[in-house]
Amino acid sequence: VKTIDSIDDDDISDVALPTGIPVIYKFDKNMRPIAPDGPSQIHTSGLFLEKPGLLKEALKREEEWSNNVPGYDNTMGRAIAPISNLERSLFKLRAERELGAWAGQFIDENDDAEEDDGSDGNKGK
Repeated sequence: VKTIDSIDDDDISDVALPTGIPVIYKFDKNMRPIAPDGPSQIHTSGLFLEKPGLLKEALKREEEWSNNVPGYDNTMGRAIAPISNLERSLFKLRAERELGAWAGQFIDENDDAEEDDGSDGNKGK
């Protein structure tokens, strides 16, 4: 996206691309992006391929995660210097552990209800 839209280093931090929502570009015959007819992301020529409202919901969820999951910003944020695959894996492992510890507060250890493993095909009914 940075290369396609010739976004400079100062402006790239304004671009938010949620995970899982494709960005569609149209190009002219010289392979330059064509500006979209509808609203698009700031500094970009692509359109999100989404159902109406889906992107807004994704951005809202991202903000909720950022505000509620300990260490989310530090782990998922862009590093100033490139990191190796090993460092990225270690950061991800740490994030998974922190998330597990955080989510554990919502589990009632004294609840004797049998958990549905889905093996009977009734989808939890």
